[in-house]
Amino acid sequence: MNSRESTMTRRTPSLRILKMASFLAIALAPALCLGGELSQVSPTPQDYVAGTDFLTMAWSGSGDVEAPLTAVDLLIPPVGGSTSGCQAADFAGFPAGHIALMQRGTCTFGTKAANAEAAGAIGAIIFNEGNTPAREPVFAGTVGGPPGVHIPVVATSFSLGSALYTQMLSGPVVMSISEPGNPAKMWVGLKNSDDVGLRVDLAVEVASPVDDSFTGLLENQSTGNSEFNDALLKTLHLVGHEGGAIKSVTVWVRRTCAGTGHNSGTVRLWYNGKSTARSRFDDTPGGVEGDYFLRDNFDLSTTAGSSNLYADAAVDSTSPCPGRPFTALGTWSLP
Repeated sequence: MNSRESTMTRRTPSLRILKMASFLAIALAPALCLGGELSQVSPTPQDYVAGTDFLTMAWSGSGDVEAPLTAVDLLIPPVGGSTSGCQAADFAGFPAGHIALMQRGTCTFGTKAANAEAAGAIGAIIFNEGNTPAREPVFAGTVGGPPGVHIPVVATSFSLGSALYTQMLSGPVVMSISEPGNPAKMWVGLKNSDDVGLRVDLAVEVASPVDDSFTGLLENQSTGNSEFNDALLKTLHLVGHEGGAIKSVTVWVRRTCAGTGHNSGTVRLWYNGKSTARSRFDDTPGGVEGDYFLRDNFDLSTTAGSSNLYADAAVDSTSPCPGRPFTALGTWSLP
């Protein structure tokens, strides 16, 4: 039985995928995510265009939500220094089940999104700050993952955000955010049977040839056992990916922040595929199924392999949550 050593990836604006040593914290730069849908339901029904009117933030949650907007501490007209959504106090009286409308500025997008989620928001729209020409267009961003947040989060321009706010002054504005995604299917087990009971968080990122980035997360997952036949299939839906070519798949893991069980262990990802070892990304370009299989030599291929390989990554609970780092099981790329 063959094994593969795990690697880690860190993204920078100049080099999209760079293999690093394992057990480092993950730092992600803003990435374009062109999938998903954003619409105004009322009072003026309108569909907005992904990539032109809005972008899904990297490590956004998935799902379909429809709800009224609630503005969160906006600074309009903009003079710079907006702190919209940066403090929990900004959400005092926020109606649970609404979509938060926030303005870029001061703190990270992840802080804004996490505060909105904690206040009961089911989605978030973050518009550009608007105080300079550079702070006016639609922009790419990340909510900081993995793990990111569980609610869908989109970024838009100052002009669209301020227009929505102006509408809200005359009455409720109902918006819809839809973030579907094609699935990544990963067979996960353990290196040692002594680790049975270990629970983990799994994260996957898929990059396209034009450097769009699509992400998925599963939390508090069981890990099966040490034998190949005892591996468990885990399905992660990639937010915003609705079909099209890809160039790489990266899989991460950490000891869960959400559950109990063993504090440490070595997670095993089975791939290269015969029988159940076919870890893959299920793409649907043009509505036609076209799987990308994780293969030997850390290659991606549209054909399955014939031998069972695995990648291992040790995880533990040494670092506190929620900032516990993920360790990469590997990055598989088109040759």
